[in-house]
Amino acid sequence: MANSARRARSKYIYWTEDIELAILREAIRVEPFAADHGELLARWTLVAAAVAEQEPRVTPRAAREHVHMLLKKFKADDQAQRLSSGTAEEVTEKVKLLQDIAMRMDEVASSRTMKKTKETAKRDLLETTGEKLCREAEVRVAKRSRISTGSASDDLGESNLTELFEFEKKRHNDEHEYRMERLKLDREEQVLRPGKREEDVRNGEALSRCSATSMKCEEPKVQ
Repeated sequence: MANSARRARSKYIYWTEDIELAILREAIRVEPFAADHGELLARWTLVAAAVAEQEPRVTPRAAREHVHMLLKKFKADDQAQRLSSGTAEEVTEKVKLLQDIAMRMDEVASSRTMKKTKETAKRDLLETTGEKLCREAEVRVAKRSRISTGSASDDLGESNLTELFEFEKKRHNDEHEYRMERLKLDREEQVLRPGKREEDVRNGEALSRCSATSMKCEEPKVQ
């Protein structure tokens, strides 16, 4: 029990004014509250490194929790100060740093909310546009089907429309893949064609030399 108590006391961090000012200044500089989820630990590590000489060591988690505690206390005191009618409290460096951090956190939260709203609106617009295009495509397919058959029913069911649309889409994709494959083969043939021409020329020259040699060897002897 005594050993456990000593270990607990040895890990207790004495948060002096200088230590708190150091981590608040670093928090303003690196802005861990503005980081994405994957960067949080790295930025709070930088904040804790501002007091690396402190014993026991200030961990990134301890730095984060203490800054949040200071902010919570600051906001409560600030609210009480606003409601009171007394003389305004002196603005120390610590209070100024906490004010700046609180203001910056509000700005980041507002920016993220605005960004999320824009992304949601954009996604909704894309989904609406996509649904509209699908409906228009279904109507076009249905019209082409009626014209080509001449006997299509005017009250074609939704399921039939969907099946017809899927069939037309698959046929279009198959034709596109076939055209792309033909284009690829044509390009490969164009690349190989110069080499093939050179090989044919070399074969022709070799055949000519062999033919000339054969004719010379087969000349009739003079008796």
